[in-house]
Amino acid sequence: MILLSSPHSYLILPAASLFRDQDTKMSAKMSSKELKSIFEKYAAREGDPNQLSKNELTLLIQTEFPSLLKGPSTLEDLFKELDKNGDGEVSFEEFQVVLNKIAQ
Repeated sequence: MILLSSPHSYLILPAASLFRDQDTKMSAKMSSKELKSIFEKYAAREGDPNQLSKNELTLLIQTEFPSLLKGPSTLEDLFKELDKNGDGEVSFEEFQVVLNKIAQ
């Protein structure tokens, strides 16, 4: 779920609908190789170069897909959705599965 907020209201949308409606639509057209390249660029910043920390994921989303997120609670929700195994990091497989699901 993605939480969109304005000073007057909140709107909760499934991440999939937001992805389809934003400029992040281009991610659906990205090849697996392009997604892997973006993932690796951010994963290499701290810790395990094959995993995204919460900070790395935040930077990736804010830089590569800025219109996807509208607030800090959304980042937290997205991280929880991506971190399927609950290890506190996001593998490329977790990242790719969710992006593929969202892009459909």
